[in-house]
Amino acid sequence: MISANKPPARIHSLLTKLNKLDTPHLRLILCLAIALIHGIIYVFMIPPWFHYDEPNHFEYAWLIANRHQLPKPGDYDQEMRRAVAISELQNHFYDTWPSKPDLNPSKGPVYIGPISQLNDPPLYYIVASLPLWVMDRTGGYGVIEAQVRAVRLVSLVFYLLTIWIAWGLMGELTSSTNPLRWMVPLCMALLPSFTDIMTAINNDAGAVAFFSLFLWGAIRLVHKGFSWGNVFWAGITAILCVFIKPTTLFAIPLFLIAILLAVLHGKLRWLTWGALGLSIIVAVLASLAWGDAAYWYRYTLQDQPTRSLNTNAPVGKYVFQLEYVPGDARYKNTHLSQVIPVKPLKKLRDHNITIGAYVWASQTVQGTTPTLLLNGGRQRYTKAITISESPTYYTYTVFIPNDTKYIVLSLSPNIIKTDSRVTIYYDGIVLIQGKKPSKEIPFFDNSDGITGTWMGKKFTNIIQNASAEKAGLRVQPIIDKLGEKVIPDQRRPSELLYSILDPRISSPYYQLTFRQLFWTFWAKFGWGETYLSGHKPYRLLGILTLVGLTGIILSIWRWKRTIPWHTILFFSLVMAGVWGLTIVRGPIYIVTGTYFPVARYAYPAIIPSMLALLIGWRAWIPERWWKYETIPLLCVFLFYDVYSIVSLISHFYGR
Repeated sequence: MISANKPPARIHSLLTKLNKLDTPHLRLILCLAIALIHGIIYVFMIPPWFHYDEPNHFEYAWLIANRHQLPKPGDYDQEMRRAVAISELQNHFYDTWPSKPDLNPSKGPVYIGPISQLNDPPLYYIVASLPLWVMDRTGGYGVIEAQVRAVRLVSLVFYLLTIWIAWGLMGELTSSTNPLRWMVPLCMALLPSFTDIMTAINNDAGAVAFFSLFLWGAIRLVHKGFSWGNVFWAGITAILCVFIKPTTLFAIPLFLIAILLAVLHGKLRWLTWGALGLSIIVAVLASLAWGDAAYWYRYTLQDQPTRSLNTNAPVGKYVFQLEYVPGDARYKNTHLSQVIPVKPLKKLRDHNITIGAYVWASQTVQGTTPTLLLNGGRQRYTKAITISESPTYYTYTVFIPNDTKYIVLSLSPNIIKTDSRVTIYYDGIVLIQGKKPSKEIPFFDNSDGITGTWMGKKFTNIIQNASAEKAGLRVQPIIDKLGEKVIPDQRRPSELLYSILDPRISSPYYQLTFRQLFWTFWAKFGWGETYLSGHKPYRLLGILTLVGLTGIILSIWRWKRTIPWHTILFFSLVMAGVWGLTIVRGPIYIVTGTYFPVARYAYPAIIPSMLALLIGWRAWIPERWWKYETIPLLCVFLFYDVYSIVSLISHFYGR
């Protein structure tokens, strides 16, 4: 007789065998298999060139493979570029662009993309060039699209390596029976945007893999204590991060912190965290000074403040001052800029505006009035003048088109033909609606320049701090000089500071930045222009993200007595640094208003980020249901995976 409480013998035997097969190694193989299948789909589904700067990244690897040496900035192969441009045209890459590349330019290289990557560290491109060495037998050009797929497969290897690293790192922190050990790598393998980036020709793939490998070694130091093997592991991978991409330079200070935490124990570890926090505060305060003109974005490396007390000031006691040094490239683009907020901008559209200012200099020179820039500088208006040693008021009028989205007023003297150092002064700057004659001068009600009378009519000045009467914080010049060596496009920390100090301008900008990071973290593709199909498809992802982030706080409170605090703090430092550096990439371009950072710059912290979300989601689930938590979560990830693939197929192949 068969017992009602036991399955038949054969079924029981089969279940026993299946249970024995369900081992950690089998789950690792499953994670890697899913990542491999998912990655291959993206390698071949996305048409060539439809990833961030993919043509220029491909060019770097191609030049290494075909010239057998590292290329220098400015190097190119015209025939290779022509082959890429033809492929771009055939794959409809320029369908939404206002113009198409010239395949036979009279001079210079054929255009294949906006940004050359030949200044980037070479490590990723050396590895990416390996399949092209084999394909070089075709003559170097061959079927260019086959070469693209081959290099993407190199990125796919980095993707699989990252999934394996996530498994190994979680093995340091959890038991073999803890679902987090396999849920972190599996959710990474099922994350659509992450898979998209990690299967593109882009040094992001290498940066994520190498930084993750470094993080594994660093966590071993923090979690298990000092050992020479782990020091060597974390140290070598931190150095490799230097040669892969600037976004992973953060590995160097993290490595030093990990060694300190590995060497010290008990209360000394807490003292280390305290000293680190205090050092950051002191460093920030020491890098700041007082005296620049408030509300104006500094783009000058002069040692002197941009605001000074001046007896010749026509309005109030203070003036703007800019230094120009001939022959010094750093002073070529010297300027101060103020962005016009959205609310007054709306009233200026489809109207004439008048710009005016007192301008003079320490010696007579040829220059220009303040410059008006529309839509990120695509339209520029100024007036050539002779700048004398006495304050003279200059005005000009500009019509603002109805489609104008961005206005910046820039104090940029544009000095020409002088062999000596010059200081240029400005005061009484005005930007108002309406057309005023150039021979008339406004009269201000007070020294702040906010209101006044012009031709007998009252006006309200749109420019803030128009006569430099208000002082504000500035970054020490030496910090600005150091900062432009590591910040993208030689931007400066001072530009970030002013975005923080001027919420009228920066608050909508930061809102758009956070929205862009959210979209591109989960499911936004191509060059950040391809969305999920349908009506509000990101709503569920937004709810999930909010639930996860709030759950993190609940988790910390609930398990505060059992948390491995030093490991959690190190992970938090990693995420704060990587995500923080990603967030501030945008505001440094706030004067041009044309760039919002994307999540690929934060993907080096993908492992702690995914771990944090999973812990946050778990916090809202009763402990007795934890064994069931993976099923609905995986269903959501699988749903968005399929949804993303359908959206991409519809976008690229539904024409």
